[in-house]
Amino acid sequence: PLLIFITIYGCIIYTVMLPIMIWRLINVEIKPATYHTMAILLAPCSLCVVSLINVFGTPNTLVLWFMYFCALCSLVFVIIKLPDFFSFRFYPGYAGLTFPMAIGIVATQKMAGYLTEAGSALAYPLSQLAGLQIFLTSGLVFYVLVMLSRMLLMKEYVN
Repeated sequence: PLLIFITIYGCIIYTVMLPIMIWRLINVEIKPATYHTMAILLAPCSLCVVSLINVFGTPNTLVLWFMYFCALCSLVFVIIKLPDFFSFRFYPGYAGLTFPMAIGIVATQKMAGYLTEAGSALAYPLSQLAGLQIFLTSGLVFYVLVMLSRMLLMKEYVN
């Protein structure tokens, strides 16, 4: 019962907060050091997708598709923003890209598995999308790892 409550609560809070987050992204300037945190939009909806599939044997299809649609839109947003993200000097804030992208992979894989069990033809394209996400996310994580290591070794960013 607790997991069900947490999942429902998460979905409701995400749905309520989404318009506020979008408004803020449009109307409030984000400083270069925290610009990369915009990718966090991908995490809550992806976590909701994973939770819905894991907690409920047969989740509400409408809610699941809504959350996954939000995850896809967030993924497209992050991919479109990638050139902007890399236009800044490296900051530790780049690490803000890694978790949302990683949980986005899990959401796509879970959704593909759910659709496979349901016998849907959409399972295959989603499994291919998961492969692309793994490729892109692995590159981002590796880049952040290399740059953070370089930063620490060269003491470029001393407080």
